[in-house]
Amino acid sequence: MRKRIITMGLVAVLTGGSVLGAPLPAPKLPADEALKIASAYLATHESGKNHFISALRLERASLLRKDLYWSVEWTPAIDLGSLSEIGLRISMDGTVKRLVEPPAGSIRAPRVISPAR
Repeated sequence: MRKRIITMGLVAVLTGGSVLGAPLPAPKLPADEALKIASAYLATHESGKNHFISALRLERASLLRKDLYWSVEWTPAIDLGSLSEIGLRISMDGTVKRLVEPPAGSIRAPRVISPAR
């Protein structure tokens, strides 16, 4: 029991919050600005008219870092040949990175590609 409490306390210290998860701070880049960036990005793509934004999430870069970013996803994915572009990762300064994933059935995980087109 004591080992469990110590472990939970260590997790709280490392994540900068409680074991149940600290609330995220207010983002420096508002959600509507992130949506404008993603919409403008889709509009520059030749097939962007056939895609729509399906998700917008505020996320933390990692458990140990407090940096936030907006994760924007759209559907259907944009076919890039060997990869599919599924969305963007937008930093609080407006920097954009592309979210891509390998073809269906691949064992590779989705990844972030920088910079955006």
